[in-house]
Amino acid sequence: SVANEALRGTPVTLDVGGDLAKLSRLVKGADVVVSLLPAPMHPLVANECITNRTDLVTASYVSPELSGLQGSCEQAGISILNEVGLDPGMDHMSAMRIIDGVKDRGGDIIGFSSVCGGLPAPEAANNPLMYKFSWSPMGVLRASQNDAIYKMNSDVVSVDGANLLASAQSFEAWPQLHLEVLPNRNSLIYADKYGIQGAETIFRGTLRYNGFSKLLHVFKNMGLFQEIAAEGGSS
Repeated sequence: SVANEALRGTPVTLDVGGDLAKLSRLVKGADVVVSLLPAPMHPLVANECITNRTDLVTASYVSPELSGLQGSCEQAGISILNEVGLDPGMDHMSAMRIIDGVKDRGGDIIGFSSVCGGLPAPEAANNPLMYKFSWSPMGVLRASQNDAIYKMNSDVVSVDGANLLASAQSFEAWPQLHLEVLPNRNSLIYADKYGIQGAETIFRGTLRYNGFSKLLHVFKNMGLFQEIAAEGGSS
């Protein structure tokens, strides 16, 4: 329906993993490909972009699989631009604006903390999780089991993915919203990316309404997160 409202939009049905010939034709006919598919499917699209010399944009984190395509991208003369969504994406840009502003004024970054979360408005958070899926539900569940590492007051803190949900802490910046925060993946790599190697604290976090992590942790302990084939189905 969204494509139908666009003057230059043409909706098509495509099995991305099952019809590579059609995927290739669509990629070849595009000026640039914007992939909003689940992150594990990006490498498949990226390879077609390399073959057809078409630039690619995604909102997902740079995965090892995509990083491994850098040489092929350079040979094909194309760009693959990742992490240009909300988180990651807008948070990077706002962070660099602040960091560069501090440095331009002669200051140093001694602590960096960035939090973000795609949350429903409080009046719409009307289910036990106080959350609504605005992106891949499987992505939400997998992200809640990622390992995390960050630096807090010069101490490096590692959180095993199995315990990520149990590590949630209250976030008091806006107490009226009753938020909690979870560490978000590897924060340490942003010391170099952001040019804040001397910071004593480097933390990136995910915001949820208070109680989300506790309830989801119960679901995980019940085995509801296991990616196993259901009887009569496939994994």
